[in-house]
Amino acid sequence: MRSSNDRWPHADYIRARREALGMSQVELARGARITPAMVSRLESGHRRGRPPMLRALAEALQVPPADLLERAGYLAEAAYWRQEDVDRDRPDPVAMIRRAIRPLPCRPAVEAALMTVVTELARDYDVEEQRRFDQAIARLPAGTVENEKLALLRTLIFESPASGD
Repeated sequence: MRSSNDRWPHADYIRARREALGMSQVELARGARITPAMVSRLESGHRRGRPPMLRALAEALQVPPADLLERAGYLAEAAYWRQEDVDRDRPDPVAMIRRAIRPLPCRPAVEAALMTVVTELARDYDVEEQRRFDQAIARLPAGTVENEKLALLRTLIFESPASGD
């Protein structure tokens, strides 16, 4: 149990990281989607913060969530997020595309259709499928945004480490 004079151990870490990034408390608050007053309470050691808030802070501070969660005493949460970081180091092209599609302003049916097509393309590494994809790219004028996007998509699908190339 902490006495009223004790500070939470993650307070100095948050302040040091924010200052290392050259951010004000207001900028950090904006980046983490919390109030500047909450940033002040966290940095002073008066508040611990809940795991969702600490994960948002970690993102704004550009540190792994597990580091901040562990310093705040959330050991089980920290272990979970360390494993998430390990899994993130092995990118799955379909998951990468899903993360790119999710924030797009499109109807759920369009998102589902895109994911169905991408999943089928990503799961079938047949040379014929790659040839057909390359033909579709070749039909677009060179140097266009659409051409560049499809070329990037081709790389994600057919040339990612997960495809065995």
